[in-house]
Amino acid sequence: MEARGAINAALDAPKPNETNATISKVTASAVVNGGQVVKEVNSLGKIQLGEKPKLFVALEPYDEKTTNFVERSISDPPLEITVVPGQSIPAWLKVKRNGHDDLITFSVEGLPHGVIVDNIGLNGVLIPKGEDSRQIFLTAAKWVPDVDRFCFAKAAQADNQTSLPVLLHVRQRTAQASTR
Repeated sequence: MEARGAINAALDAPKPNETNATISKVTASAVVNGGQVVKEVNSLGKIQLGEKPKLFVALEPYDEKTTNFVERSISDPPLEITVVPGQSIPAWLKVKRNGHDDLITFSVEGLPHGVIVDNIGLNGVLIPKGEDSRQIFLTAAKWVPDVDRFCFAKAAQADNQTSLPVLLHVRQRTAQASTR
């Protein structure tokens, strides 16, 4: 089994120093046969703070009225999207360009088994040169069980920038799939 994640830093984050640059730890947890299993994995090595990125990426619940990039802080609660098995729900993929003006291709990482980015066309998930947003669709197969999972968008250009995580809920038919 494999898990992927990203480290996000606030724009005003101080650079790590010799004392705190190497103290990060990774802990993996899973439910196996109904029991919680927790294992310390390894350290992340030496954390470094990069320069201001040429691209800011956002994965957001779809709201027809809100098409502009929403500035969020790493301390804000995560945005949430809920999809019903056997159905699709739209989401926004947005960028704020800061020097990268070319085509941007993406993957969406951390989706639960059976949930895909759907209706993407022959060229995959991308935002063309000169554009800053794209509607995507998250589709859950009919057999996907109830699950909560953090997922994020990852650009394949401009140093592989990622969005802040979004909490994706897969829920059997409740009142209706929703976003907030």
